[in-house]
Amino acid sequence: MDINLVSDIIFYLMVTCWSVGGFAILMLILGEFIDCSEHKINPKFSKIAFCRKAVEWCVAELGLPKSKIKPHVKLTYKKKGPHLGCYHAHQKLILVHFNNSYHHTLKDICNTIVHEYVHHLQITTNNISYEYDKETATVGYWKNKYEREAREVAKQKERQLFEYMLEQKFIVKQKTNV
Repeated sequence: MDINLVSDIIFYLMVTCWSVGGFAILMLILGEFIDCSEHKINPKFSKIAFCRKAVEWCVAELGLPKSKIKPHVKLTYKKKGPHLGCYHAHQKLILVHFNNSYHHTLKDICNTIVHEYVHHLQITTNNISYEYDKETATVGYWKNKYEREAREVAKQKERQLFEYMLEQKFIVKQKTNV
């Protein structure tokens, strides 16, 4: 067999493997995005009911702080800015900026709710609230240990919350016009 033919065959096999593997990875990534972007809140439920149900899941899944106090939830419709939500410890209040341009899917909303709920679990006293503010001033928001933990837990739990909301019929698949 000619060495050039063998090297051509090996080359085309490698390209095919890379293409198929790359295509498979791309489909997994797109599948994850499409899976969530094709859904909406069930019209039977309001956005606030959706958020309250998500917080109930957080309580069941992540527990309550020592105070046993559940947080309140409020929605805002702030469209601009990088803030997807925030937690006000002194009011035990989770704010979700619902129509924020950074919320692309309902999974993003689930991520925000879990993230803010983690802050509810973390910031249980005025001293911890002070430590949070001091940490932010010292190392910045992105390196703040409280923020890093909240992002990590939210990333781990967002899919579970999304699937729970699907099971509970709070999320439904959008009908496409074909």
